[in-house]
Amino acid sequence: MLTATAQSERLAMIQADGHDDFEQFFYREDGKLDYIFHVEQWLDDFVYQRRIVYNSKGQILRDEMWQDLQGEWTDFTLVNYCEYTYDSKGNVATRDNYNRAGEPELSWSARITYYYDENNRLSKSYTYWSSDLNTPWAKTEYTYDAKGNLSAMAAYQKNPYANNALQQQSGIYYYYNADNTLNYYYQVTVSYGEEIPTNACWFYYDKNKDLTKVELIGNTGDIHDRAVFYYDTDVPGSELFIPSTHEYEVECGEYFNHKRTKQEVWVFDEFTNELVYTHDKIYSYEPTGKESAIHNVMNDRNLQMSYSASDKSIRLSNKFYADVTVSDMSGRVVLNTTANGGRVDLSSLPKGNYVVSASQMAASPVVQKINIR
Repeated sequence: MLTATAQSERLAMIQADGHDDFEQFFYREDGKLDYIFHVEQWLDDFVYQRRIVYNSKGQILRDEMWQDLQGEWTDFTLVNYCEYTYDSKGNVATRDNYNRAGEPELSWSARITYYYDENNRLSKSYTYWSSDLNTPWAKTEYTYDAKGNLSAMAAYQKNPYANNALQQQSGIYYYYNADNTLNYYYQVTVSYGEEIPTNACWFYYDKNKDLTKVELIGNTGDIHDRAVFYYDTDVPGSELFIPSTHEYEVECGEYFNHKRTKQEVWVFDEFTNELVYTHDKIYSYEPTGKESAIHNVMNDRNLQMSYSASDKSIRLSNKFYADVTVSDMSGRVVLNTTANGGRVDLSSLPKGNYVVSASQMAASPVVQKINIR
């Protein structure tokens, strides 16, 4: 989905609970996705924006990557982008890649051309270096089953040891349940025409056809990764706008039959040879057609806090998740919570003096003494 229509809510943020990693989504006045703000602490505070530029028909013209190279969250540099053309049916016809390739200026590096079958399904693509648009160096082919589901994908590359002929390097095979939901897929590498299995990915669903679990399994049978999803089944997926671009999609975004609220992340620990739980990802939403309910952290890294005596609550300047700790004057912690929406209710605490500490992602922590009467 590229534009919001009749949905009442839209995805605003995906945040790793207990980590500084998050994806925050911003929208234009017409409901189209404007840009995505990413922070990936595990990649040494890799901070970037994915900005979307549209043509006069509302199609994505450019998908740009702007990276914070100085670590200030205020000065972003364009490091690469993709530019698209479309055929008469609205399908992507070409993608041109621009990047720096170690140089100070962006330059055109490659082009991908896309082809479609009589049912308007992607059938193959060719990749060319910008210096040679006559001879492809890579190709991908797509095949479908009788129900129209993608059944296989084969990737080819030039082989310099075989007169630069395009030879298959890898492939993916897809298998489906009776209701056409994806059951599993497995990947292979191809060496001298022989397929060698590498890993498989299995998908599990509940009675509502909501995707509840995904497991990546290696060729030895070990589970390498696991994602477990949770939903608010009172809100159907048709009420939600989940943004996507040609280059970006929310993880398993096509399986939002209901409102996704949380994802458990499990990874394989090579030291213990066990699958271990690492953290949750929390999904936040906001009303469509209104000003963003989640504060733009790029415009205000300095967290501010105030106490409202009228309703005995703490108000924070940045209105998304913040860790808040309240201690009495002896230093004993009486409340440890997470603020969502920029407000923390303290009305349950007895009268007295307290010290409130709030910390929020990259914003500087603040401490304030308050008196509850």
